[in-house]
Amino acid sequence: MFSRSVASLKSLKYKYCLAILGVLVLFMLLKNEILQSNLPKDRKTVYNYPERYSDKHPLPRTEVRDNKMSDQTTVPRDNYDISGFSAFSRFSLEWLGIVEELEWAHEHSPMSASWNDMHTHLKIYHSMNRTDEVWDGTGRMGMTCIQTTRIYFFGDKSTYKPGDYVHVVIETYDDNGRRRQRGGDFFEPVMYNTKRQKSTAGRVLDYGNGTYSVYFYAAWKGTARFNITLAFTREAILFINHDILYREVQGLWQANFTDGRVSELTNCSVVSEGTWTDKCEYTKPTSLGKTVFVCEKPKHLGCDDFFSILHAIKNIEPITKEMVNKSAGLFERGKYFGEVVHDGLEAEIYGPMCQPQLQTCGPEIPVPLSDGYWSDNETFIPIMCRSQQWSVEDAEICLSDKKVYMSGGSTMRHVSQSFKEDFPLPDDYFAKHEFVAMRLGPFVQTVDVFVFESDFLDGIPQNVCNHKTVVFIVNFSFHFVTWTTSAYLERLFYAKLAIVRFLERCKGSMVLIRLSNPRENGSVAQRIHSSDWILCDQNRMIRRVFAGTGVRFIDVWDMALSHPHFNEVHMPMYIIKQQVEMMLSYMCPEMVKSK
Repeated sequence: MFSRSVASLKSLKYKYCLAILGVLVLFMLLKNEILQSNLPKDRKTVYNYPERYSDKHPLPRTEVRDNKMSDQTTVPRDNYDISGFSAFSRFSLEWLGIVEELEWAHEHSPMSASWNDMHTHLKIYHSMNRTDEVWDGTGRMGMTCIQTTRIYFFGDKSTYKPGDYVHVVIETYDDNGRRRQRGGDFFEPVMYNTKRQKSTAGRVLDYGNGTYSVYFYAAWKGTARFNITLAFTREAILFINHDILYREVQGLWQANFTDGRVSELTNCSVVSEGTWTDKCEYTKPTSLGKTVFVCEKPKHLGCDDFFSILHAIKNIEPITKEMVNKSAGLFERGKYFGEVVHDGLEAEIYGPMCQPQLQTCGPEIPVPLSDGYWSDNETFIPIMCRSQQWSVEDAEICLSDKKVYMSGGSTMRHVSQSFKEDFPLPDDYFAKHEFVAMRLGPFVQTVDVFVFESDFLDGIPQNVCNHKTVVFIVNFSFHFVTWTTSAYLERLFYAKLAIVRFLERCKGSMVLIRLSNPRENGSVAQRIHSSDWILCDQNRMIRRVFAGTGVRFIDVWDMALSHPHFNEVHMPMYIIKQQVEMMLSYMCPEMVKSK
C-alpha cells in the first residue's frame, strides 16, 4: 500500500510539472505574439525580409536572336541581399552599382557561360580579330579617343532588309592605340539618308569591356550612313557624377529679402546632405522631403522677409571655370568628344517594305530597341507603340471628355502652344501652364507663387475629376541639372507620392511624363553643368522612381537626336508637334487606326 501511495504521488507530481510546462509555453507564445504585433508588418519574422523592388517590378532583359532583339521581362539575378543587411538599411549602397557593373561585364564576356546565341557569335568574331595584349613594365591607358576607336558591321554584314536591325560594333581605343578594357562611354549614334530625308537613332548595348553594339532600325530602302558621336568618355561621366552632382554649391540661387522699404540679396543652395549653422531655411516636406532651400541670412532683415528667388546665372561662370580647371582636358573636342572617325561606313537596305506589329500605347512600356524614325523631316513614326498623325476632328473627339493640366518649364509651355496652334480647340480643354519652383533660369519667382507638383496635383478640384478624365502632363528636366543627385531623386520621389494620391483620388485619370531631349553643348561650361549625360541619366532616374505607378513615359530623346536639326533645349515647333501627336496616341489609344 505504501508503494502504491508513492506511485500515486509521483504520477501527481508528473502531471503537475506538465501543467506548469504547458502554462510556460502558452505564456511564451502569447508574449511573442504581443511583441510581434508591435513590430512593423514586414519585420514580424526575422527571416521574412521586406519584399524587394525587383520582386514586384522585374526589369526588362533584352535578348538578341537572329540579329533582332526582343524585350523579355524576367527577374534579374539579385545576389547582393544574401547577407540580409539591405533589409535593415539602404544608406550608402552606391557600391552596388560597381558590383552590378562588374557582374554585367562578366556576363557579356567570353569567359561567361551565359552567352546567348548573339553573344556566342560576337565572342567567336572577336577571337578571330582581337588578341589579348600583355604589357610588361611601364604602360599607359588613356581615355577613349575618337581618332583611334574603330567601328564596323557585325559579321561584316552591310546589306539588310527593311525591318531588320543594322548591327554596328564599336571597339574603343585610347589615343595611343591601346584597346580600352572598360565600358561606360556615352555615344549618340544616328543612321541617316539625307537625300531621302530619313533618319533614326541607334540603341547602344554596352558590354562593359570597351566593346559596344549599336542597333539601328532599317526603316527605308537605299543607302544608310552613320554618325556615331562620342559625347562623353567614362572618365568625363565619373567627373560629372562625383565632382559636380554630389557637390552642393553655394550661390547657384539668390534670395531677395524685403520688408517693403529695404531689400537684400543673399546666396542660396538646395541642400539634401551635410550640416549648416545660422542660415535661413525654406522647407516643403510634401514636395522636397528632407531637402532644404538654405540661404545666407540678410544683414538687416529677418528670414521671414524672404520674398523671391532667382537663379544666380552670373555665379555659374566662376564656379564652372573652377570645374573646367579641375577637369584636365576631359572634354577636349576633336579627341575625346566628337564624331568617331571612320572610312565612310555605309549599309545598303533593299527588299519589300514591311510594317512591324506594334503594341498599344500604354503605361510603362519598356525601353525598345528603337523608338522610331523620321519618314521625312517633319514626320516621326514611333515604333515603340502604335501612334498616328491626328486630324483636328479626331483630336477634338479624343479630348472632348478630358481636362489637360500641364506643369513644367518652358519646354512644356511649347507643348501647350503646339496643342493650341495645331489643334485649335476650346480653351476649356486645357488648364494654364505652371512653372516650378527653384529652377534654373533667369526668371524671378516670388514665394507666394511657388508651385510644386504636389501643390498642383492636390489642387485639382474634385468636381473636375468627377466630370472629366484628367490628364496631367509634366516634365522634370533642364531646370534641375544643377540639383545634386540626392536632392533631385528626393524631389522625384515626393512627386511620385503626389501622383499616386492623384490617381487614387481621380479614378481613370492619367499622367504623362515628358522625358528630356538632348540639348546644345557647345561650350565646355555647358558640357559640365547642363550636359546631355545629366539629362539622359535623369531620364533613367525618372523611369526607375515612377515604375509601378501606371504613368506614361513620353520619351522624345531619340526623336530629337535623330532629326537633322541641331540639338537644343527648345526644339522647332514641327518637332514639338510630333511629340503632341504621340501624346494624343497615349491619351486615346483606342482611336489609333491600325496600319
